[in-house]
Amino acid sequence: MSLLRKNYKQCNNRDDEDELFEVHSDFRTPGRENGKECCRLFTDHIAIIAIILLLLIALAVTTVVCVFLPEILSKEAEINESTGKVKPEVQTKCGTFIGTEEGGAFVFKGIPYAQPPVGPLRWKKPLPLWTNASWCIQQNTFKVLNYGSPCFQLNPFRKQYDGQEDCLYLNVWTPTLDTRAALEVMVWIHGGFLQFGSGHQRGLSPNGHLAYRLNTVFVSFNFRLHVLGYLALDTLLTNFLDDSRGNYGTWDQLVVMEWIRNNINYFGGDPTKVTVFGPDGGAASILTMMTSSHFRNTFRSAWLLGPALVFNRTFTDSSHHNRAHFLEKTGCAMDTQCLRKMTP
Repeated sequence: MSLLRKNYKQCNNRDDEDELFEVHSDFRTPGRENGKECCRLFTDHIAIIAIILLLLIALAVTTVVCVFLPEILSKEAEINESTGKVKPEVQTKCGTFIGTEEGGAFVFKGIPYAQPPVGPLRWKKPLPLWTNASWCIQQNTFKVLNYGSPCFQLNPFRKQYDGQEDCLYLNVWTPTLDTRAALEVMVWIHGGFLQFGSGHQRGLSPNGHLAYRLNTVFVSFNFRLHVLGYLALDTLLTNFLDDSRGNYGTWDQLVVMEWIRNNINYFGGDPTKVTVFGPDGGAASILTMMTSSHFRNTFRSAWLLGPALVFNRTFTDSSHHNRAHFLEKTGCAMDTQCLRKMTP
């Protein structure tokens, strides 16, 4: 007899060898009640297991359909043959932009929004690219996978010059590419006292995790800084309307806000639900936006973190100051072509 008999109840009370023979015989021999009972229990268990497996398969299929099918069917994705990863695509009036995925969101880094402000365009209002017929072509394709260069600046920590003048780029993080989503849009204007910083400073700028967790579209961007962004100098003035009287960085910001109004719906955002936010220099820029008619209807609300509350110099005051402390050191006197040819 088995030592485990007390814990294991057979269909009859014979020895194990006899029981094994009897059980198998009962399955084959009709009319044996014990065999029928065991067979029925065995069949019931098989049926239950089969039902559970079918439910699990149905659940798995449903999950795959709900989660992956929209992305597979989307025309906004490109299969990278070398890596096998799906890359998000956004089709706009100015072409198709191919981004990447990070932190559960779609990311588009380094989207150019204006012509590079170099050479004769230095100290001029930015020229939007999406209104440029030679650049804005729907058949164009742009891979926007890396951040654009920061604008030229003196790094206050390393005491070295960083960036370059060709720097007018923006970045978009979005949890969806559904043009019907109409999500809130948060526009980050970086700080740095209008002298340093960029739209992709690690630990300060938005990221994919934030866009995914808040189900919100985030935008950040670079704008001209310091002397290249805010040089008030009457020598640079002409009789043309493209003069910006020194606030070149502010005009860059206006072009970005207009880009958002015209394009953010392609990235799942609602152009009527735009909030601008930023610290120190970014917050001071937002104060300018709030008081300027040029920014009307480009944003709905604003968050300001430590802005400058006093703007105590006029253009004339600043021009006199810059003549004495900047222009004389360049050696260009009143020659604007000389100024625009100088190496930063």
